[in-house]
Amino acid sequence: MLYIISNFESALTQFIFAGLQRDDVRLIQYHSKPATLAGKLTRWLEVQFPKRRLDWYYPAALRAQLDGIGPGDSVLIFALGNTKDMVLLGKYLHGKQVHAFLWNPVLEHNTPQGIAKALERLTAIEQLTPSIYSFDRADVAQYGLLYAPQPFRHMEAGDAPAAAQSPATDFFFLGYDKGRLPLLMRLKQAADTLGLSCHFHILPDAGKTYSAAEQAMLSTGYLSYADNMALSQRARCLIDIVQATQSGATMRSVEALFLNKKLITTRQLALQEPDYNPSRTLVVDASAAIDCQALLHFMQSPFVPASNAIRTEHEINTWLNRFI
Repeated sequence: MLYIISNFESALTQFIFAGLQRDDVRLIQYHSKPATLAGKLTRWLEVQFPKRRLDWYYPAALRAQLDGIGPGDSVLIFALGNTKDMVLLGKYLHGKQVHAFLWNPVLEHNTPQGIAKALERLTAIEQLTPSIYSFDRADVAQYGLLYAPQPFRHMEAGDAPAAAQSPATDFFFLGYDKGRLPLLMRLKQAADTLGLSCHFHILPDAGKTYSAAEQAMLSTGYLSYADNMALSQRARCLIDIVQATQSGATMRSVEALFLNKKLITTRQLALQEPDYNPSRTLVVDASAAIDCQALLHFMQSPFVPASNAIRTEHEINTWLNRFI
């Protein structure tokens, strides 16, 4: 039996694991952050005794689930990396076959403080298990991790209510600015020149001052993952602008793969991926001008769907085989 410990109440995790169809997998809901001051205190106290199980912080139901993991079972810690959580889980998973999957790059912020925090998190996970997987090949090489692609799920009938509609837009982007606004403005200008349409839902960064032209590009209000999927299904091409610390395939690129959408990305390593096809993926330079002719050629070229074998590597039911 494989036991997966994660926060299955998050929208993306919930969506992916809703496609799970295996009898040899059990899900254990885990809340990383205490909801009360008392919870924070007992959590802190538990961490002060890393080798001793006190049973102060975890509720009885969670303790019972962790205690139910047998010696022949496997455990996957999915998308959890808080240092305190690793110490606490280590008390209950000692002697078990444990794996961890990192759903973010090891280094999220390239600052001295960000680097120190990233290494602290990674060290805490390494003390729990040496079997650490990442979707980011640069992290795999730099930190000696194991590789696993981004997980996703097949779309069933009813999961894609907008799929039968004609495309409502040519390009779709959803996300915070995070320095991506200049490129998105250039893409919008190029699209307007070519007579192509855009739906960009760009949220402003907190505390940042924007010009009038930039403010005109910004949106307000959080969109749910269901809204994201519906809008993605109604677009011909998804926009993927990666952060400087990430080299692995993003969730946006995997969504494009499963939704059979074209993808524009700034991730240069996309050219080396086994599923790369110039009819599906256009790689652009985040700091360069947009080549309108190349963009038009890309959008007009016939779409060649990826093979089922490529999607199988990501599909959650087969993706889990490596941990059992």
